[in-house]
Amino acid sequence: MLRMNEQYCQIWLSAIPGLGSRRCIRLTGNAPGGKAAGIYAMTEKELTETAIKAENSEEQGIKTAELIIRGRNTARERADTTLAAMKKSGMGYVCIEDKEYPDRLRRIPDPPYGLYFLGRYPSENEPSAAIIGARSCTAYGLHEARRFAQAFAASGVTVISGMARGIDSAAQSAAVETGAASIAVLGSGADVCYPKSEKDLYERLIAHGTVISEYPPGTAPDRTNFPLRNRIISGLCDKLLVVEARKKSGTMITVAAALEQSRDVWAVPGRCTDLSSEGCNQLIFDGAGIALSPEYMIEAFFGTGQSRTAKGQEDISSNTQKEIKQAALISRIPESEGRDVYLRLCSLLNEWEEKSADQICQEMFEKYHTELGAGEAAFRLMRLTVLGLCRETAAGCYSGT
Repeated sequence: MLRMNEQYCQIWLSAIPGLGSRRCIRLTGNAPGGKAAGIYAMTEKELTETAIKAENSEEQGIKTAELIIRGRNTARERADTTLAAMKKSGMGYVCIEDKEYPDRLRRIPDPPYGLYFLGRYPSENEPSAAIIGARSCTAYGLHEARRFAQAFAASGVTVISGMARGIDSAAQSAAVETGAASIAVLGSGADVCYPKSEKDLYERLIAHGTVISEYPPGTAPDRTNFPLRNRIISGLCDKLLVVEARKKSGTMITVAAALEQSRDVWAVPGRCTDLSSEGCNQLIFDGAGIALSPEYMIEAFFGTGQSRTAKGQEDISSNTQKEIKQAALISRIPESEGRDVYLRLCSLLNEWEEKSADQICQEMFEKYHTELGAGEAAFRLMRLTVLGLCRETAAGCYSGT
């Protein structure tokens, strides 16, 4: 990450009252080296010249320069407070000037100038899906949110949402329970849990995933913040899935942002008479992808082409169609989890024989000298079940497909 003085200047610039992300980005783009440190060190004359160039208008440039000059001292105080709070909570920060800034966000029409985060910094290399929907949702909506999130997480797709009550928290809880990382984008500071009822989920996300905000630590939730944070939720994802939403709702603000950002929008269909599904059904009518099942969407993420199967095929002893299909599906699982273990599990399962988890663990040890604990075996078999390579025929018993 950055040296402290550069980071301080970035936080200082973003803390100037009334400046905003767009002006910060325009100003640093016209500063020497494209850095906030250059803005910080400028004389009033240099600042005015840079602002006029950035705004492409003498009148507006002078106003922007005056805004910075008036707010310099206030911004220093805010930056000092922010850095102290970051140090206390272990919070990280990344700015659009930095190479670590997410490329997905960098390309949207209105990217945030900086991001504060707690937990693991999100990887750009993992496919991601945002799952969003109504706070006041039905049992059907909660079930579908959990079902899709579990399948995505088991397939190596990062689940992103806003940690709100209802669909958002249901999806992120399911992803975390699967053992995968999830990203929550907040409309408050990253160190402020909102809603408070999701404290347990918030802590699990920090431990195993990421909590992100463009707002500095200590920022209280405000209703004006949430429409703005929605563009980050959609901006970080490859695909946006809507699970229950009314035609006029905050969810539709996120959908509008996703479409502006050229993101792929999908919706879970509902009954025509359910007001909670009218937004989803309208999206499908207007051309959104119809999310018939998690597997259907996962196929849209990965496909089954040769480019996705080559790595898996290196570990296959014979090129039967069944084994090629297994390798293609298993290639969706992060390589760090040990795809070879999944391939070995598949080799022990067949359609005509039911085996207990204990029996499978014993055979793994006897045949491959691979020792699996009960918890790990259950997790891996669940992954295979989601991918359609395994069936749980009874509690704790499995067969192939």
